[in-house]
Amino acid sequence: MSSLVASQGKALFANATGHADESLEDEFDMEFSDDDDDEGETKSGGGGGGGAMSFGSDGAMSFGVVEEEEVEAMAVKPFIGAIFPTSSYHPSRSDTNAPSAHLQLEYVFGYCKKTRDAVFSLGGGKIFWPSASVGVIHDTSHASGPSAQSHLIGHRDEITSAAQSPQNPTIIATGSSQLTRKHDYPKTIVWDTSSKRPMAQFQSINCKRQVDALAFDSSGQYVFAAGAGDKHNIVCYSIADGGETSYVSSGSSRVLAMDYDASTNSLVVGGVKSLQFIPFQSGNLGKPQRVGAGTIISVKSVGPVTYVGGANGKISSYSRGSKGLEVSAHKGGVFSIAVSGRNVATGGKDGTVALWSADGRGGLSKVRSSALEVPVAAKGIAFDGQDIVVGSKAGRVVKIIASGSWHEDVLVESHCDGETWGLCMHPFDLQCVTTGDDNTLRVWDLVSMTCMRSTDIAKIKDATGSTKKKVRGRKSRARGKKGGAATTGSMGPSNCSRAVDYDPFGEKIAVGMNDGSFVVFDEATLEKVAHKRGSGRSQWVQDLKFSPLDKVLAVSTHDNFVDLWSFTDGNAFSRFAVLEGHRSFITHLDWSADGRFIQTNCGAYELLFWDTKKIDSRTKKVARVGRASSLADTDWQTITSVINWGCTGIWYSPEGYMLNACDRSHDRSLLAVGEDSSLVKLYKWPCVGTFQKSGRDPKLGGADGNEAIGHGSHVSNVRFAFDDSKVVSVGGDDNATMVWSVVQ
Repeated sequence: MSSLVASQGKALFANATGHADESLEDEFDMEFSDDDDDEGETKSGGGGGGGAMSFGSDGAMSFGVVEEEEVEAMAVKPFIGAIFPTSSYHPSRSDTNAPSAHLQLEYVFGYCKKTRDAVFSLGGGKIFWPSASVGVIHDTSHASGPSAQSHLIGHRDEITSAAQSPQNPTIIATGSSQLTRKHDYPKTIVWDTSSKRPMAQFQSINCKRQVDALAFDSSGQYVFAAGAGDKHNIVCYSIADGGETSYVSSGSSRVLAMDYDASTNSLVVGGVKSLQFIPFQSGNLGKPQRVGAGTIISVKSVGPVTYVGGANGKISSYSRGSKGLEVSAHKGGVFSIAVSGRNVATGGKDGTVALWSADGRGGLSKVRSSALEVPVAAKGIAFDGQDIVVGSKAGRVVKIIASGSWHEDVLVESHCDGETWGLCMHPFDLQCVTTGDDNTLRVWDLVSMTCMRSTDIAKIKDATGSTKKKVRGRKSRARGKKGGAATTGSMGPSNCSRAVDYDPFGEKIAVGMNDGSFVVFDEATLEKVAHKRGSGRSQWVQDLKFSPLDKVLAVSTHDNFVDLWSFTDGNAFSRFAVLEGHRSFITHLDWSADGRFIQTNCGAYELLFWDTKKIDSRTKKVARVGRASSLADTDWQTITSVINWGCTGIWYSPEGYMLNACDRSHDRSLLAVGEDSSLVKLYKWPCVGTFQKSGRDPKLGGADGNEAIGHGSHVSNVRFAFDDSKVVSVGGDDNATMVWSVVQ
């Protein structure tokens, strides 16, 4: 990851996913403020006082005195001078131990948008689909709640492909990416979904980067994995022997879909401008035979017929290897094909699902075609009896009741575009709210495990009438002079959000936007009651929080400022003060329990403190607290700032890039942490570890935490429920919202 603030040297704190504001160019809308062309950084001193801490011969820590100016001069770790233990803290060697509590995955909201044809009926009313790095098994006999889901956990990275055994529908293979760890290769796992245990796990030097496609042979004894390396190798694994039997290069074209044709004993491989039949016998793959030059994105073989779906929206049939009939199916690519007897179902890029009648010789007659309720690409499709299950790019898995009125039952839904960061828990109910780059706000019930309500956050359009960001070319994305966060999503900054908070009474929801503005909603109706932005603010809001006592909202932006807004019962918001003094963009903030003080972190790895009761009457600037030691015993309403004394033990990486978010439990015994490594970790609170505040190289880290595996990308946020019974996490790029039980 690149350093975001070069002047700070080797960083111990990096901004969330490490995406700099300028890494993608997005157009933004300055509807709510006057533009400020001054892009210079505000320069100020670091945090307050310092002290030395070490273990004595009896195992206890002792604290000495270090001059504040000397500690603050440390450019690499400028926050060290602002870190002080509470006077009630009595350290011991057991502080480095992991807590007795751990996290158990309870429910996953989401569907892998990177997969194709990865939804399967397991029989008995159970449906499989991937989400993040988890294989989700959904039992449709349970209407809702945690009992509706069980999980296959074994991957550390996002699942990118899946296949179902033709001999036993309860046997599933999943393949993942692996783009972050050196000298490691993507994993393929074959699962017995009945026991939820792996039957075999495979990795090969011949299968690199990620598993783009998977398929079983007709006997179910072998599984084929297509890698995304330069040679696009296809590797054959023996499930019984647990090893690789052969591999072959598919050429320069990326593989997008595979299935096994038993009539020709060949693996049918579709890809970019390529369709190939690869002979197979007794574990050995033969020489590929190219039979087509169009881009193929779905393949399904049944009996002597193989159906291939093209990027041109057409379905072609091959009978015993020879091309037969071709029909136009969708406007845009045919992403998914399912076959049940003489019934064929297809899902397209156009967001429609089509049902066909097959004649057994490759001919198809359309029976019905219908758009999904959320009409985006239908990337996975499967028959469940007479009904059809569809996984779409909208992050939804729905069951179309084809045997009746052809209506949709939603099995799961989630955020789906760009990244998902915004997360906040209700102050006294088991529910949470999330926001993302997909322009949606969603309120989740953590008892029934359903989306209670949702809404579009903003409907701001550019001069052309579009809410999408403008794209000048494949590599170039245009935005205004300033504004917006790095995102892979399609929305402009005025329609993306990465921060959200409830007011203390659970009546208002404030949402921070990627254009520097914030929107306030009525919690009960999700009616928009305010939309504001401070003059000169154009960079994205990474954190915002209501005061625990006063009618004040603190809004931090990547303009390096925190603005304080007062509000009335009538939702009239007015900016009355500003926190100015950070060297870089603001990443986290917390209020003290009495609503007086605020602590903030920034991209320059600073920890600063502010007294909101001391505001300059002329400049409206909030006073900095000069000596951080004076706030050592301050009671903080929340601890979500990853840089503070109670979090020094979690910094185990010398680069510090691993940590994006944290949250202290309400009973003040645990700390949940979200990492770039895709892990959620649970530590004791306070988590001091082996921290020593002495010399010019203070030691961080040293604490042990309990790992929870589920996400497939950076974990962008974590929060405890009001009663500490659950932790909710959101994955940045995987868009998954995961609910974890805290097991004591």
